[in-house]
Amino acid sequence: MNMVDLIMAHDISLNREFASLWVALVTPLKENGTLDLPTFQSLLTWHRSNHSSGLLICGSTGEAGLLSFEEYQTLLREASKILPAERLMAGASGQTVPEVLELCQAAKEVGIKTVLIAPPSYVKPSQEALVHHYTQIHNQIDQDILLYDVPSRTGVQLSDETILILSKLPRIVGLKDATGIAHRPMDLKSQGLGDDFLQFSGEDLTTPAYLGQGGYGVVTVTGNIFPQKMTHMIKAFHAGETEPFLRLQKELHPVHSLVFARGNPVSIKAILAMAGVIQETVRPPLLPVNTSDPIRTELKKLAQAIELSGDLLKAAS
Repeated sequence: MNMVDLIMAHDISLNREFASLWVALVTPLKENGTLDLPTFQSLLTWHRSNHSSGLLICGSTGEAGLLSFEEYQTLLREASKILPAERLMAGASGQTVPEVLELCQAAKEVGIKTVLIAPPSYVKPSQEALVHHYTQIHNQIDQDILLYDVPSRTGVQLSDETILILSKLPRIVGLKDATGIAHRPMDLKSQGLGDDFLQFSGEDLTTPAYLGQGGYGVVTVTGNIFPQKMTHMIKAFHAGETEPFLRLQKELHPVHSLVFARGNPVSIKAILAMAGVIQETVRPPLLPVNTSDPIRTELKKLAQAIELSGDLLKAAS
């Protein structure tokens, strides 16, 4: 059964194949900290021409928690002008149901049909409260929802039981798993989770192992600089092409480590800035990689390797 058949069997609103690779896009900022919309537009165009299968706008890599609602609306609007709705996903995490609904409505207004929603951060709700939270959201929107399990940011993990319960809701279609538990897809499937519920690795480093344990795809940060290579790796896996999959996995493994060397999105923005694509500006309380930090030498080498490989983003030129 192919992905379209699986999706139809799950009785959800999608009438398209769900992309197996989503690039968690950075949000370019000017030196003064305001949105750099021309560069953002160029990045979107570059990803479109490089056939990035899907882009996540305003996720944690996009510094969503540090954006105003007006900036959020602006970024979604600009993205929807350049890419079709089926290639866009909007981060829509918030502390309360009304806050999340407002973000989902903003995404809906520009035609985005899929939203990524993490648990509320800091307050550490119980598993019962998380089921209630997501169910309330699900019942008040008509978009498809990807759960986002990221305890390093929220302080609470979605239990397997909670995921199994929520997977029965028709428009909760999958999971972005940033727990680092590579065997989790098989754990969940052994407890009855169907193959139609799409499990995405939320960490580039664990993606190969996650796929091998039954995962479907990845929401990638490395894809900001190597979208084609990440796409080819995922396609090779699904096609059963072992040699190119292993070759790309080996090639990209040290890249993944550098991309997260000083946290996300600090490191990936430093690499993009060194490649001449964006300003190395992040929103406070984040800070750029310190100029005296020895990791900058390694990041610079990677930026130069991108250029030498011909995969350098020409977006800012």
